[in-house]
Amino acid sequence: SEGPSAVEATAAQQQENDELRAQCKHLQEMVELLQKEKELQSEAHARVQQHIARMETEKATAQAEKVRLRQLADHLQGLQEALVHTQKDLEERVKRVKGREEQLEV
Repeated sequence: SEGPSAVEATAAQQQENDELRAQCKHLQEMVELLQKEKELQSEAHARVQQHIARMETEKATAQAEKVRLRQLADHLQGLQEALVHTQKDLEERVKRVKGREEQLEV
């Protein structure tokens, strides 16, 4: 008889089918691993975006605080200048009153 027997052909076909099934299973596992990796990457990306948003909020808060502190510093500077002016006014009044007292004593 020439060529492989029907039994041999069936065995060879069965072996090829088994190899294809094994390859298919391996590819399915790879797809699942890649899917999990994609999910992890998405979660990591979301965490990074949240962190960036937090940092932006903190930056905006710090900027607002900086503006508020500058306004407060300007206000305090104005108060200090007003106090110096008031002190000079009072010193002038004291001099005038002392001058009058001296005139009255004479």
